[in-house]
Amino acid sequence: MPSNSPDVMSLERLARFGEDWRRHDLDACMHYFTDDAVYAASTGSGPGTIFAGRQAIQDELARIFQSLEAGSFKPGACCIAGDRGFALWSLDQRMPDGSIVTFEGIDVFAFRGNFLTLKDSYRKAFA
Repeated sequence: MPSNSPDVMSLERLARFGEDWRRHDLDACMHYFTDDAVYAASTGSGPGTIFAGRQAIQDELARIFQSLEAGSFKPGACCIAGDRGFALWSLDQRMPDGSIVTFEGIDVFAFRGNFLTLKDSYRKAFA
């Protein structure tokens, strides 16, 4: 049964986070993270780069939002199971040759109350 408690993450709040990300609203996005949150990116050295703490996450989100066209991210279905959640997404990214490639991915979240302690991103890779 869904909870309307402000102390528990709701589907509506998680969906709003996706919309804020789509709009590249950095300030709004940062309101969802705890001070000790971790963002595990879907790209970077090794299996992905880890950004720990609000400032590191904010700096990385600013870089991401600067590098992508507004509206290129499209949030999809999301679900919550206790203190974990999942959200599908797609990203239309313009390549150096001008073509647009669509990536599909999923974020795995951990919550403390109605805040994110973890955003662990995965995207499908090209062969």
